Amino acid sequence: MRPANSTCVMVRAALLTVALPLMPHSGAAEVLVDHPWAPSGASDAASQRDVCVAYDDFVLDAPAAIGHVAWWGKHRPGMSRQAFSINFYSDANGRAGAPLSSQTIDGAASESFVESVFGWDSYSHGADLPTPFIAQPNAKYWLSILDETPLGDGNQWFWDGSDGGNWSSYLVYHDMTTTYRCDRAFVLSTARAPAVPEAGTLTLLLGAAPFALIARRRR
Repeated sequence: MRPANSTCVMVRAALLTVALPLMPHSGAAEVLVDHPWAPSGASDAASQRDVCVAYDDFVLDAPAAIGHVAWWGKHRPGMSRQAFSINFYSDANGRAGAPLSSQTIDGAASESFVESVFGWDSYSHGADLPTPFIAQPNAKYWLSILDETPLGDGNQWFWDGSDGGNWSSYLVYHDMTTTYRCDRAFVLSTARAPAVPEAGTLTLLLGAAPFALIARRRR
């Protein structure tokens, strides 16, 4: 029998037992706004550069850094997307006002097939924002998601509708504005952060290290 070895094992076990409960669980993103996609239901709205722009509003209860955007849209089968732009605006009397942030997501933004209806395919998309958008509480903001793919040969993109939110969004086509009795389908989340030990955990581990060394020296 070698009591020194068992002492070392006991110290290591104690360190793990005390340290694990102190590990934070903040690695997952927090959903801030959830306008769920409505399958084959709510009206879609064209939203494409130099053609027309769709807008939807949101309000947060607390300040937050929006770091991830997910959305749903449709286009003809076989067509590909080159880029999307994610745009945030202030509110101006119930419409999108001053631009606050505009960021481009290259490529199809993790496009994933969802369903096909009447010759149009719906897809989900999602991307981390290069620079998180800082939103203040109780302030109305407007979101616009634009397909940056050049229009041609029927290569048009529509932002799908949602059955959540405040049942209101709108579309601007040249000088005409169309109001929809539904929201656009999108989800806003905080950026994902890797879970790291809190300061208390690191202090505990470092402070206990000499005892582990002592146990090893007694072998």
